Amino acid sequence: MSLQHRNALFLAAMFLLVLLQPASAAQEVQITLSQAKAIVGNVTPGDAPGFPITLSQPGRYVLVSNLYPPANTDGIVITSYDVTIDFQGFRLQGSGTARDGIVGFNVNTVAIQNGLVAFFKRNGIWGGASWVIDNMRVSANGGTGILLSNMGRVQKSTVTINGGLGITCNSCLVTENVISNNGSSGVLANTATVLGNMIVQNKSFGVIGSNGVVGIGNNTMASNNSGGAQVSGTTPLHANACVPAC
Repeated sequence: MSLQHRNALFLAAMFLLVLLQPASAAQEVQITLSQAKAIVGNVTPGDAPGFPITLSQPGRYVLVSNLYPPANTDGIVITSYDVTIDFQGFRLQGSGTARDGIVGFNVNTVAIQNGLVAFFKRNGIWGGASWVIDNMRVSANGGTGILLSNMGRVQKSTVTINGGLGITCNSCLVTENVISNNGSSGVLANTATVLGNMIVQNKSFGVIGSNGVVGIGNNTMASNNSGGAQVSGTTPLHANACVPAC
């Protein structure tokens, strides 16, 4: 077979693959989130006017403005699986009076990325199983910064100055984060791997294992626990830089 014939067959095969793509992929719609849309409501079916914004359908949601929920309300409530929220650099801010930032502890497979959740009276992000938190800043919330159920991942995020724990999760991976100045431990986990984080100046331990095996490695930990022990209930996987030694 000539090279020309082979190239023609290859192009025909690629064209056929495009035609066979599922219709749902071609019809996937990206939904924007803004303060104005929150006030109007109906972002998804069942979303009442005002806050919280309720996301009741799977899909990709993108912020196009900052969000400021009023006192004693949550910012975003997720009731559907397979939701992705891309903040695009915008913020969800509770102004010290709103309740929780993002709530979805009864749903799984959610991704939150690229923004700021701050100044809520309670938790910053409160999620279920198989959540991924990526490139987020979660700061100055009254409770826990990031609270996840099972099989979650928190990566490349900055979790600081929260009143309670920095991060708590079960059967999870916590990697490449800055976790500092939180009012309790930096990380509290029940079976987890904690790798490559900067964990400093948290009021209690840098990392504490509540049950199961919590493996740690390549972390830098200092000035946690008022200069006392930096970790509790953990197993070294690789060397950590700790003062005092882990």
